[in-house]
Amino acid sequence: WEEIVKDSAHRNPRTALYISMGDLVDNGEQDYQWRTWLNSIRPLSANVPLATTLGNHEMYTLDWKMREPYAYLNYFAVPPNGNEIFNRRYYSYDFGDVHYVVLDTQLYESNHEDNHDTHHPDLYDVQVQWLRQDLAANTKKWTVVLMHRDPFQYAFDRPGASRDVGFNEEGVLFMPIFDEFNVDLVLSAHLHSYRNRGHVRNFDRDASGPLYILTGIAGDARRPKWKEHPLDVYVAPDRDKNNYMTMTVTPNKLIVKAFLPDGTQLDESVIAK
Repeated sequence: WEEIVKDSAHRNPRTALYISMGDLVDNGEQDYQWRTWLNSIRPLSANVPLATTLGNHEMYTLDWKMREPYAYLNYFAVPPNGNEIFNRRYYSYDFGDVHYVVLDTQLYESNHEDNHDTHHPDLYDVQVQWLRQDLAANTKKWTVVLMHRDPFQYAFDRPGASRDVGFNEEGVLFMPIFDEFNVDLVLSAHLHSYRNRGHVRNFDRDASGPLYILTGIAGDARRPKWKEHPLDVYVAPDRDKNNYMTMTVTPNKLIVKAFLPDGTQLDESVIAK
């Protein structure tokens, strides 16, 4: 991961902002993992703003139970959201002519029976109210949403478990709101695979809807080979290979590209408005 960060920074010397999609560390309470991660982004972090997204692994204790993301919240001074209980777990900010919304998709961890001291079954209810108010007040030309858990659901079959293709809880809840407020781009993670789904509105192919991209993998974690989703437009040919992405903002276009670690381009999307 450190090599990807430094090589991509070298190839993109005019980078104005870096974004992380969550699961920065494997265990959110493991100090040496945080030290390693923070050291790996130097000296980049001294010169370029870094906007982080909360992932589920930031919410694990050393014995793999659930907890509040204390280390994450202490390391990253992201903007407040006005909610005392969930402060800075989700947030928004403007950068240039783009309004970025960073969601907290960790309802499972917040509502888990292991998490006795920080049981928050209302995380999504509270967040949806905030999201609607935030998007209604947005005055920027472009709107980009970052969410760790992917809103799409991929099918799999394995002994004792199976799942149909479709949309998960986060998708069913948030995607209609993205439609309503005409979000331009939704970036997600969690499934360790790069997939471009194209534009989707009302849970189906529609050029007027947001562009959905599952941002892929940058690290040493590998996951099962998910089956294809009927809305997948592009799937990285080697799903075990790391990748990084760039986004270029122009007055009339968002240009989003995906690359292998050596700089080979995998995919490109252009949103014009």
